[in-house]
Amino acid sequence: MQIVTRTLFACLLGGWAAPPIASAIEGARVRSRIGHFSARTLVDPATPQIATLAYDTYEPQHFLFRAIGRGLPGRLAPNTLSTPVLSLHEGTRFLAADRGGAITPEMTALARVGGAFPIDPTGLPASLNLGAALASALGRGTFTVTTSSGDTGSGAVLFEAHEVAPAESAARMRHFSVRGHNGPGGAVMIVGFIIRGEAPLRLLVRGLGPALATLGVVRSVADPLLEIYAAGAPAPLVVNDNWSDDPEIADAARRVQAMPLAAGSRDAALLVALAPGAYTALLAVTDNTSGNAMIEFHVLD
Repeated sequence: MQIVTRTLFACLLGGWAAPPIASAIEGARVRSRIGHFSARTLVDPATPQIATLAYDTYEPQHFLFRAIGRGLPGRLAPNTLSTPVLSLHEGTRFLAADRGGAITPEMTALARVGGAFPIDPTGLPASLNLGAALASALGRGTFTVTTSSGDTGSGAVLFEAHEVAPAESAARMRHFSVRGHNGPGGAVMIVGFIIRGEAPLRLLVRGLGPALATLGVVRSVADPLLEIYAAGAPAPLVVNDNWSDDPEIADAARRVQAMPLAAGSRDAALLVALAPGAYTALLAVTDNTSGNAMIEFHVLD
């Protein structure tokens, strides 16, 4: 199941056509950046999916956010969330919310511009909720996008964050994370991301379970396993089970002001330099249990 799901997830990412980044100076080299990320997790009334992104620009950057349940291809997630609800906050300040708006003409047009996969409602009842969507211009700051269940149902949901018409300033997303349910088999947390630009991008990637427990998150996984795949590749590029008190990882975490990991914890972490392209990160569990987990991505360049 994991192999099939990862392959289909990579196919969705592989269909993403990045709009070109214009340079403010003709011929100038544009810094590499994360231009898209998405995450598939299980959501139920008690366990939402929580995505956080931090941006480093004072100029508004336009994003399309989508939470797709019944609009997903069946083999990607056979049991999907019936009524996903998206809500956007900056800190405690509420900005926007949506349920059922993923296939409005406006969101369909933005999805086409951003390169998101198309949702086909052909033959389906008009009242069926295929997903939620929000369009927003975000400036410098940290934002939270929560995908929750709008009824008593539970199931898989794909959250997506697409840059739409990137600014000429080439300001970048400097951090994103996804927290939600994680478990064995079809419940594994999957995060896709695309690196755009001309050069490899250095990242600190962490898979957290025990660290969440120290923050008061109940039922966190005890021993996550982190894998990163290039799109379509059968084997992972890099794998980590326990971060093993690696001093380079601890130093990188300090530089990006990430939460320090306890010595000897079973959290996973990797330092990677990835060329432009599409990637999939899997956060598996090693003990066949389920619970809350988080994947973090911090830009080091």
